[in-house]
Amino acid sequence: MAEAIARYDAADVIDASSAGVSPLGFIPDLTKRTLTMNGYSADGLTSNKTTQAVCDAADIIINMTGDPWEETFSNRDKVEDWIVQDPYGTDPETYQRNS
Repeated sequence: MAEAIARYDAADVIDASSAGVSPLGFIPDLTKRTLTMNGYSADGLTSNKTTQAVCDAADIIINMTGDPWEETFSNRDKVEDWIVQDPYGTDPETYQRNS
């Protein structure tokens, strides 16, 4: 969801991409419905695993894993920890709060 929102709301200042430390391998239907309901497109979204190469190429990494950056990412200068509840497996209201 974060990638779709960032691509729409901040396309003029960032080239957003998203990858996870434990990707599902698919985009949940509730994610697609929530994005569409809020005026965002889910077209082109994929579920990708983050790699060191992706992290090295990034200017900034927004860590929404819930774990401190030290446990996942090697380049602390690029990482911002954000506390965001992962909506997967929850109800539509939780998805809506995160959109």
